[in-house]
Amino acid sequence: MKIGFFGGGKMAHALAKGFIKAGLKGDSMVASCLPSDLKSKQAFETIGSKVVFLNKQVADHGDVLIISVKPQVVNKILPEIKNSDKLILSIAAAYKLATQTVLGAGAMVNHHQSIGDGCHPAQLKDDVASPAGSTIMAIHHLEKYGMRSAVIGAIEVATLACRAFSKKQ
Repeated sequence: MKIGFFGGGKMAHALAKGFIKAGLKGDSMVASCLPSDLKSKQAFETIGSKVVFLNKQVADHGDVLIISVKPQVVNKILPEIKNSDKLILSIAAAYKLATQTVLGAGAMVNHHQSIGDGCHPAQLKDDVASPAGSTIMAIHHLEKYGMRSAVIGAIEVATLACRAFSKKQ
């Protein structure tokens, strides 16, 4: 399988490293970036992937095409893949959906706390998740793979890193 990344930033590189860990060879992936983006170019070359500067080269290479650019850049890529019969995934769409989901959940919890109904967030989850529905399936997956622990751990690590950085200043 060949994978093409539109954009060679940190998210694309993280995915590429994950694919390599899962057994994919670095040379089966290609990423596009701006010629001035030496950091992305070096990151992909380090794992054995090719870096190109034209999106058409990515579209031609990959069996799976991953749009891994900032949301405001997506519209520049779509014309080049609009007639493609390849599998196309977008990190931008997933990021936006995840952001909206978290914001919506936070707003719902804040609303219930502000009206003082004493609803625990777990009860709110049960109120919006239908049995055997997509929401409860997603929640189950997050819980199974330790979403809560991962978020807490990420916050702890980021806090420690910020403190260490502040001390260096």
